[in-house]
Amino acid sequence: MLTSKDPAVQLLLDRAELHDLQMTYSKAVDSRDWDLLRTVWVEQDFHARYREDFTTIEGVAKMISGVARFHTTYHFMGNQMLEVTGNEATTKTFAMLTHHFTVDGRENEFNVLRGKYLDKLRRVDGHWRIYDRNAPPDWTYVGVTKASSSDPAVRLLLDRAEIRDVAMQYALGIELGDWDRVRRCLAPDLVVNQDNGMTKTTADQYVDALRSATERYDFNRHFLGSHLVAVSGDEAEMACYAMVTHSRDDKLTGEKHEWTDPSVRYVNKLVRTGGRWVISEWGAELGDGKAATSLPTSQDPAVQHLLDRAAIGDVIARLSHGVDDRNDDLVRSCFAPKFQATLNGKSLTDLDELIGHIKSTVEDYDTTTHFLGNQLIDIRGDEAAVDTYSYVTHRDSPGTPFSDWTKGGMRYVDKLVRSGDRWLIRERTTTTNQTDIDGHTIRAFPAYGLAKPLQESVSDLP
Repeated sequence: MLTSKDPAVQLLLDRAELHDLQMTYSKAVDSRDWDLLRTVWVEQDFHARYREDFTTIEGVAKMISGVARFHTTYHFMGNQMLEVTGNEATTKTFAMLTHHFTVDGRENEFNVLRGKYLDKLRRVDGHWRIYDRNAPPDWTYVGVTKASSSDPAVRLLLDRAEIRDVAMQYALGIELGDWDRVRRCLAPDLVVNQDNGMTKTTADQYVDALRSATERYDFNRHFLGSHLVAVSGDEAEMACYAMVTHSRDDKLTGEKHEWTDPSVRYVNKLVRTGGRWVISEWGAELGDGKAATSLPTSQDPAVQHLLDRAAIGDVIARLSHGVDDRNDDLVRSCFAPKFQATLNGKSLTDLDELIGHIKSTVEDYDTTTHFLGNQLIDIRGDEAAVDTYSYVTHRDSPGTPFSDWTKGGMRYVDKLVRSGDRWLIRERTTTTNQTDIDGHTIRAFPAYGLAKPLQESVSDLP
């Protein structure tokens, strides 16, 4: 386990471990690995609030193990806010959950669009563990804004972390209707790229328009993934995907109407103003942000580990963007000269053949979105193993509905190798989370012992 005497580096290491702990939780639940699940909790002074309260990990693990009734689940993690104070921490993670099951030979599913994991953690024997889940949240956020370093590599890592946090705070502000929070993410003189060109506006005008567009709905969520960040001095570029959900209750019928657009993209430029990063241009055309750029190196093992994690995450995200942008050069830049890819059972070892296969897969669609979420990275010297969740959606032609995100869950299992100052994919395999439930078929709802249909609430599902 890496540690550092530099407070800024230790903060970044803690944030990386906190992120991984939530990803490990999802991996354990979706793979039905109950021994792994127990490693994310403290053993004493534990409290988890679901439909009922649990004060032992045995109790909550038993409840969560009910997910085995489903043959496939994705506990898909998106926006994440990480706060560290000494040996205490909080994580607030948005989640979209899909559960697939068979009833009398027919496929069914149950989905949760509004999941949140609100956790308090403490450091136990040098590792972070969850001791409290789903307490009422405090949305005050500091993130990395109080950290600083004279090391250029560490400053770059802090900048990347803060820029990602800006996107999270922007999305959170919309969901909470906290327009001051949204405004703090924007430069006073914001530039917006509209269909008729770039338009100068003000943060206040933009926020007023955004509020008017969203206040008609009862619920708004911008669920973020596939992040790419490139920093150059006091300027930066950021690209990420957003699955945007709106819902509204019909006042006449009481019926709930809900819409999810899985194809929204944030493409923004940012500037450092008053020591903080803010969005200066919304809907920009990215320059080098998606290029196969390299990060600096460091003689400090902890810093180099963090740089490697960042570079590896960039490669996986660039490949996703490259496929969806139909950018062959970007796709090529992600693979080692010698590689093997097994995509939906087809084995490929030639780069031109790989590009052709990807083109044949996506060319019939107007748009595709390979939305990336959960990611676990295991670095061993000059090699790394990466496991990444993805929701793959598409639209056949302009104006037609998007394919159902719940049907597009998959995982990318990758092996990467260090090549000079870059990381490249040497092996890629696509797979799913489908599990063997010994031919068991659910013949009666509900799961988890509930006496009525499950509600869309994190208190109902693990």
